[in-house]
Amino acid sequence: MIMFNNFLSLIPPMLLGTQLILTLVLIKGEICPGQRGRLHKLFPAIGTLWLACSTLHVSALGVAAPVFYFYSQVQTKKTRDKGPIWVLAIGNLFSAIFVGAELMKLTHISAQIAGVLLVIVLGAVFSQLSLKVARSRLDAFQKILPLSGVVGVMFLLLMVALQSFNLDESVLVSLSTSIFAGIATLIAGTAVWGWHLLRASTAEKLQLSIALVLITAACLTLQPLFMV
Repeated sequence: MIMFNNFLSLIPPMLLGTQLILTLVLIKGEICPGQRGRLHKLFPAIGTLWLACSTLHVSALGVAAPVFYFYSQVQTKKTRDKGPIWVLAIGNLFSAIFVGAELMKLTHISAQIAGVLLVIVLGAVFSQLSLKVARSRLDAFQKILPLSGVVGVMFLLLMVALQSFNLDESVLVSLSTSIFAGIATLIAGTAVWGWHLLRASTAEKLQLSIALVLITAACLTLQPLFMV
């Protein structure tokens, strides 16, 4: 049960990053009516994940509500109508407040910074997978998102090092296996994520799904380090 709750705690930063990127795409992206309709279809999944988070914190319902309302006001077929973006903006604001409140509960600044980095890393990989599912043809995002994720992972590893440096030796020894396993998994997930860039090809859904699983597993493994 504890492991499941820890997993749920990773979802809000992932969703916040994803919502911000999808909002940017819907507002500024040069997308055709078909792409816009397919992007709108992603929001029920986002709202459902927020509902899942409400089992931990009921305030997550306040984030799910504007997400579902936005979905109820847009078309999922070919459309040029952007819908009530202001509702989506409210949802993003509530998401940021929710994530910020959770980060303020952490005692170490390195843990708080790591939480912000999760918004970047998990948000980028999940939003890229979401764009791929929606068959988006915004090629720039297929390069920008993994590159931003690599930078985020580098800083996340730095926070792991700083947090480890501040621990007592006995605590560090007890967490050493989790730390090394988490770092290895994080690097592996990042390599899978950016593999299409090395091959100068397009990302595949299976590739991005594996990357998301590995990076999420790495974050889950490293989580105890930032909770002490």
